[in-house]
Amino acid sequence: ANTVVTQGQDLLLFNTDVEGFLSPLRQAGFQYDGARCVVIGAGGAGRAAVYGLAKNGAQVLIVNRTVEKAQKLASQMRDCLAGARVLAESMDKAVEGMRAFAPQLIVQTTDVGMEPDVMADPLPDWSFSGDELVYDIIYTPPQTSFLGRALAAGCRIINGQGMFDAQAAAQSRLFLDALAAQ
Repeated sequence: ANTVVTQGQDLLLFNTDVEGFLSPLRQAGFQYDGARCVVIGAGGAGRAAVYGLAKNGAQVLIVNRTVEKAQKLASQMRDCLAGARVLAESMDKAVEGMRAFAPQLIVQTTDVGMEPDVMADPLPDWSFSGDELVYDIIYTPPQTSFLGRALAAGCRIINGQGMFDAQAAAQSRLFLDALAAQ
């Protein structure tokens, strides 16, 4: 949960990560159904990204340093979303697996490239085709090294500011609805 709202004596817990993550993709006109999507990272933000994409019919390949964590997340998503097409791959085999998968969307959900280590790149060996939509949830800096490489290759890019703003808007709606109900 990232939002706590009171309702009388009760505390209600909400998570706005999925809504925040999907909002910039909707604004970019991304079509989820059947799309091949790579999610880098299997932490909390990665979980939200995988869930949001798989729930909307995308095929998702999770790439993570620890393949067991990626496999666990993939298994959990298949268990909770009937028919979800979620796979896992280790970071050391990521480029090979991604080439075969031919992603239309690549989502970077780790802290790699965040200040202060802004030159770090989660997939330095990946060569962008220029056709991918590349989404890095980091918003400081606004353009990570990863996004810079994608942009130079001709890809459309999304940084994390839109997700941050959409999460805040969703939280504001929850707070205002709770106040209105009192």
